[in-house]
Amino acid sequence: MALTGQIKFPLVFFILSSYFFSSSHYSLVLASSINGLTIKLVQRDSSESPLYAGNLKRRERINRLVHYSIARNHNFAAIPDTIRASMAVQGTMYMTQIGIGTFDTPPNPPYKSFFLIVDTGSDIIWTQCQGCLPNNCFRQKQPPFPSSLSRTYGSLPCDRHPFCFRGQCIGDACSYRVRYVDNSTTHGILATEKFTFGSNNNSTETINNMVFGCGIDNKNFRFAAEQREENQIAGILGLGWGIRSFTNQIKSQSQGRFSYCLMHLLDPHSSSMSLRFGADIPISPNMRVTPMFPESRSKPEGSYYLQLDAITIDMSGLGLLKNSSRITHGGKCIIDSGAAISHIDRITYGVLKVELMRVFRRLNMTRIGAKEGLDLCYEMPAGRHIGFPRFKFNLRNADLEVKADGSFIVFNDESGKQVVCLAMLGSKVPGVSTIGAFQQVDNRFIYDTSQSKLYFTPQDCSSSTSRA
Repeated sequence: MALTGQIKFPLVFFILSSYFFSSSHYSLVLASSINGLTIKLVQRDSSESPLYAGNLKRRERINRLVHYSIARNHNFAAIPDTIRASMAVQGTMYMTQIGIGTFDTPPNPPYKSFFLIVDTGSDIIWTQCQGCLPNNCFRQKQPPFPSSLSRTYGSLPCDRHPFCFRGQCIGDACSYRVRYVDNSTTHGILATEKFTFGSNNNSTETINNMVFGCGIDNKNFRFAAEQREENQIAGILGLGWGIRSFTNQIKSQSQGRFSYCLMHLLDPHSSSMSLRFGADIPISPNMRVTPMFPESRSKPEGSYYLQLDAITIDMSGLGLLKNSSRITHGGKCIIDSGAAISHIDRITYGVLKVELMRVFRRLNMTRIGAKEGLDLCYEMPAGRHIGFPRFKFNLRNADLEVKADGSFIVFNDESGKQVVCLAMLGSKVPGVSTIGAFQQVDNRFIYDTSQSKLYFTPQDCSSSTSRA
């Protein structure tokens, strides 16, 4: 595959030696092409999602997205630094459908199909298993995965596999226990199984001997909206830094890289997108690049951190005397596609908010109260075209440019009046900002865990070439 522009990836396939043992039972077998993998990514409020709530008004969709994001940020704030390895999964924005296991059930597919949340902030892949019945399962529409009936299921022997958590076993099998920052927990057996993925071109690809958690004690998970009882989310597909994450388990195929291009979250007709790995990732010329690192360099796991030096408000084209304002950012920054909107370190956000208030005063706009959970809102003047500032996240060595429609949301409020609100909030976590999905729209992102770099470039994510 020819690579162009400034981005350079080694043209070799990396293989983790710990995946291979004298017994072939423990080797990771990639049944799909070794050149890459593409799986279908579904936004939680799209018509293809099992959580689709119907034809909501734009204001209602905004309210849902903002409150998902607020809940995720609040949960993250409630947990001490020492156990923040796994982000909150309630309200996470994206999911994928996966076939698990091998069953003799013609004419049905030879696997059981489940929706899993795609989470870049956690490392474990897991799903509910039949062992959680009758009292230790969260509500789920379809029965939990029947591991005892699958011909390709096998538990990892206690303390004899590199993916085992040392000293954690249930009987003779390795076990796992994960507590997410929203206080949800999953506990069960680590096992190997065959995974089948559907891609956007209607083909399927399989991976054998994927290590995953077979959850038998799962508490405090509320994936579906509160008013919907028929939850169809069965677990998590972790894409974090850790060795047990999906990206690292298929490293010989992914080369440690995964990529996405997010469409606008408020489009009620948005279709599925693609989560790409390895050579399936489209490479554009002149991609920007910034360092990417785990919270603890000595123990890589969990979320992807970036160095955010400042946020620049771009006011060019607004007819103001001042074209830009650069606001210094202190503290940490996480890129988090699971959060709908960005939550900015409270000190930085306070300065940002004051500067924007000055801008809108000069544009003769009237500030109103908070709307749909967003706290900086203005009435849109009738009969007058208004341009809005744009933002640049000044990352180390590269700027992530956010267009006006990724910075502000225009909608009709409950009285029918047109308003505009800043699509960001202050963070409840002192010294930590998150760059959410709304500010990532229409950019191609490539996470390169082998080189600890994040590549990105503007791209029309709604085009057929971006989604295919």
